[in-house]
Amino acid sequence: MANKIQVRRGLKSNMPTLSVGEIGYATDTRETYIGTGSGNVNMGGGYWYCGTAMSGTSTTAGAYSYSACPQVKLGDLYLNASYGYVYQCTTAGSGTSAKWTYQGSIRGAAGTNATTTAVATTSANGLMSYTDKAMIDNASSFLNGVSEYSTGACQFEYEMYFLKNVYVKGVDIGTTLARKKRAATLVIGTSAAGYTANDVDYLCDGTADQTEINNAIAALPSGGGKIVLLEGTYNISGPITVNKANVTIEGMGSGTVFKRMFNSSGKDGVIIVSAANCKLFGFDIDGNSGTYSSSNNCGIKLTGAKYCIVRNVKIDKVQTYGIYLYANANYNRIYCCTITNCATGIYTDYAMDNVFAFNIIDTVTDDCMCIDWSSSRNIILANRCLYAGDSGIKTTNSGSGCVNNTIGHNVCMYSATNININSQYNTVSDNITKQTDNTSDYSILIGSTGTNNLITNNIMTGKNYVNNGGTTNTFENNKY
Repeated sequence: MANKIQVRRGLKSNMPTLSVGEIGYATDTRETYIGTGSGNVNMGGGYWYCGTAMSGTSTTAGAYSYSACPQVKLGDLYLNASYGYVYQCTTAGSGTSAKWTYQGSIRGAAGTNATTTAVATTSANGLMSYTDKAMIDNASSFLNGVSEYSTGACQFEYEMYFLKNVYVKGVDIGTTLARKKRAATLVIGTSAAGYTANDVDYLCDGTADQTEINNAIAALPSGGGKIVLLEGTYNISGPITVNKANVTIEGMGSGTVFKRMFNSSGKDGVIIVSAANCKLFGFDIDGNSGTYSSSNNCGIKLTGAKYCIVRNVKIDKVQTYGIYLYANANYNRIYCCTITNCATGIYTDYAMDNVFAFNIIDTVTDDCMCIDWSSSRNIILANRCLYAGDSGIKTTNSGSGCVNNTIGHNVCMYSATNININSQYNTVSDNITKQTDNTSDYSILIGSTGTNNLITNNIMTGKNYVNNGGTTNTFENNKY
């Protein structure tokens, strides 16, 4: 039988000086040491981990953790791949029991701004050799060199200062060259959350923060790009305007909050998207309706925008519409959003071929979802619509009618009317409804203008469907 080899073990603070070659194991920090004759040496070394699970620059010891953290030990390092932040493990363990402390950023501080001096000028006969002039005249372009300088605490520009009074084929490059932004991803932070101009591309100060955000959008290349907003509350006193295609606005989940600080003069959102292929991800909107209560105040407005995505956005306390699709806002996808304490959660006005899926809409005074004014061919799938003063999901007959919409696999409960159909050629299938007031409330209501609809495979608790004068509707396999 083989002999068992055992090593010293115990708390790190109780570990004695080991003999040469003797091994000791610290049970509290999970470190292994070996005696060398000149002291104990840690045999483990540090490991680097990389990802985006932790962000922030607080220097408080043990301020950070993340649930998917593997087993780590003291001294291990973690690099945030998006922002260059470095964290060191100060409490060994796994998951949220492992604690990390911010150590610094590999991005480093901003460099010293460039300066310019007087430059030579040219005369009618030129101040260069014939050979040099020929080389310039034959050059197709040499406009790719740029120098970077700072124009303020929250904006970086690119300019070709060194070409001032340089002539190519009679044209003064210095007076005709447009500014160029090359970065397709820009990072925004707010000083209220502790960020400085060295941490971000644009720094907000808590007042009219839409100014810096709109400047960042304008600075993206013509083909679009990405705006990343770090943790913090951004006070918005005018709309954030996404008027450039292929732009992504991404926050840090509920850590990034846009707070409304103004009343709109027309039905507008804190964010207005009017371009195609844009994406809004991962942030909260505080509608601040206790202070700003205009009936024009919305959370997000898509106006004429097509092929856009709104995902994982939480909207609360908006006076009118949480998300408003208007004027040919078509082919968009709204999913995995949470909307609470609004008049209407999602409202469409002449919006077609959109998908609304996996949203939670709760506690609204009017409708959780209202498909209105000629909004057709929309898919309303697997949403949870609760506690609406009027309807959980409603289609109207306004305009040319809201036709050919699909309403399926939704859970609609505790509204005055859980599903309310007042238009034509819609499919209402596989929904679950629950009603507690059997006298005045409705589970599924087909209004007098609701015709040629298919109502099938729905499960209703508390009250059966009601056909209130609509004609040529088909009811199949519904369970009450």
